[in-house]
Amino acid sequence: MALGSKQTRLGVTRNPKPLSKAFASGAKRKRSPLAYLIVAIVIIIVAIGSYLLIAGNSSSEYSLASNKTLSMALNQTILLSHSGSSQPIAVQLANKSGSSYTFLVTATPVLANPIYTFTLSTGQVINISSSGGTTADLQIKLVSASNTVAVVEFVPIPASFNIHASTLATVGTSAEPTSTVMPSVTTQATTTISSGPTTQPTTTAAQGNSGPFSTAQVMTAANVTTYGTLMADMKALYNRDSACTSPQYNTTYYVVFHANATAPNNYANQSQLTPYNITYKVSYVSGDAYFVNYSTVSHRPVTSGLALSLELNAQTTQVINASFEGMFKGQSYSTVSSTYTTQTGINGDCGALLP
Repeated sequence: MALGSKQTRLGVTRNPKPLSKAFASGAKRKRSPLAYLIVAIVIIIVAIGSYLLIAGNSSSEYSLASNKTLSMALNQTILLSHSGSSQPIAVQLANKSGSSYTFLVTATPVLANPIYTFTLSTGQVINISSSGGTTADLQIKLVSASNTVAVVEFVPIPASFNIHASTLATVGTSAEPTSTVMPSVTTQATTTISSGPTTQPTTTAAQGNSGPFSTAQVMTAANVTTYGTLMADMKALYNRDSACTSPQYNTTYYVVFHANATAPNNYANQSQLTPYNITYKVSYVSGDAYFVNYSTVSHRPVTSGLALSLELNAQTTQVINASFEGMFKGQSYSTVSSTYTTQTGINGDCGALLP
């Protein structure tokens, strides 16, 4: 049965009247133990029935200890359990329109949690909160699709990452994800995250910022653009990979390249060259236009300094101009985002350090 359908709602709520009568009549005369046992059995049956209705036409439940790639058929519902959620998450592949697929997602039980819908095209990802909060606990990526079957990757997002969840619409409407279209890349199971709005980069003192919007308002606008989203995601990647150690690097390098790391691609060199943070500065241009200059921070000047100059309209969030600089100079958005996708798909804390 379809997740969130009218039949599901009716099926879950049609029993209260008989139960209320049973409890009401109990005030007038003493019930036998058998009567109480019958009531308890009825409650258990209703609970199990509700759970099965939520599960739709699927009996499959998966433990999401790390990334999991699954094939889903249209109208199929699966249940996902992971440490970030107290209840299983129900995901349904609900509809196909052209090259896009519509998903319904909720934490179980369905009546106690909001049900969200969104559409993804091949290669797109979205970070969501299955319980309707502001912090994402699950990332969903449409890896590939045919007429009736879609290959979908699910990535658990630890709460400690504090990844901001995309704004989703309620069932019955369609909302395009705010995340970026990424190349379709199937990766091995990892415990990492990828694109989607995240926490803002650490700011240095904004200089020359005036005009109608504050620095915080400008950054809110910048963070919903594809460029701002990518910079926030890369900051999260760099912050995480600053925990990389030499033994971890050597192991990761061998797993990825099937060879031992040697200079100049050894840990001693790469740990000095790889940024460990991204900062930003906001400056006012005119009207509603602002510059947000993102800079990388590393132990060496060659990979420190201006990384992206983003000019945008803080009122409409429209990107006026964007130019990669410094260590990304001459690269296109697709090249930088593709590199990020590859690095964040590498298991452990050393993905950004790999050449």
